[in-house]
Amino acid sequence: MSTFKQDSIASVIHSVELSISREADGEIEMYLRGGFKNILEKQNFPQLLSSWPTDNDIRTLVDAADGLFAHPAAVLRVVAYPPDSQFRERLQSVLDSLSGAGKQGSTSALSQLDALYVHVMEQIPESILLSAQYLLFHSLNAYTPLYVSMYCCTFRISEYMFRDICHHLHAVISYEPTFDPLSSLDHRIDLTQPCYDQGQWFHLDESIIDYVYDVHGTLRLYHKSFNDFLRDPTRSGSFCVNTPAIYCKYLDHLIQSHHHYASSYAIDGSSMYFLPLHLPSTYLLFQTLCQHRVSSAPLPHSLGHMELSLLTPMSS
Repeated sequence: MSTFKQDSIASVIHSVELSISREADGEIEMYLRGGFKNILEKQNFPQLLSSWPTDNDIRTLVDAADGLFAHPAAVLRVVAYPPDSQFRERLQSVLDSLSGAGKQGSTSALSQLDALYVHVMEQIPESILLSAQYLLFHSLNAYTPLYVSMYCCTFRISEYMFRDICHHLHAVISYEPTFDPLSSLDHRIDLTQPCYDQGQWFHLDESIIDYVYDVHGTLRLYHKSFNDFLRDPTRSGSFCVNTPAIYCKYLDHLIQSHHHYASSYAIDGSSMYFLPLHLPSTYLLFQTLCQHRVSSAPLPHSLGHMELSLLTPMSS
């Protein structure tokens, strides 16, 4: 709730009190049954409707939700994706994780929700876990959707790795690709040319930059409860992204990226001691956008090497 109490946020929102009560159990059960029915219909297994999930499974999930709709919503996303024949195994793994939380002596709604979130994080392969944590760290103080291009370029994340991260976090984050029409750009822009060949009229104003940043889409967290989970090490344990260790790794990565990019630029006769690197890197992003729009080709295999937000100390 502290997020919504900040002056910059509170002035533009309207608060509605939503009670969290076991009186919602009936609605949650209906929501779960409808969700599982949709999963079976999409997977073309209607014959399982009478036997899966069992009534006991439903009762377990309703009890675990304890009035929180965020819980069954995340459960259904875990079970439904990817769309394959392993949905029963995925539900059983969720039930097992909830059972483990109950054996630890706590049956509160928060502990059950945390057990579900831990289960989601445990499915992330070690090879991409740190990159996934960078993404989630990036999301903690984001009041607007995260730009995919900025995240991938800052951390030199390839498209393949980005999609792999989204695959494993699909239950808690939403990826929204962008399909803005070309008319949203200035009609004078020649997409066959890089931005520095557009002519003297061209300037990287805010609207152009926002469009370029948004070209690969945005990310959102489904529920603030997952944000709170990530912030609290007593809840998320080793998956917490709000720790000194993560801060240090995050900064070390940015510094290494800075040195990588800075070595590519030579600035002569400059009296500036601080130069933002995002201007030339935006040129590269613009070129990628041009190539993608003109060729109608798939997204490049690497979305990296395009954006840094650090202010770089430079000597003349």
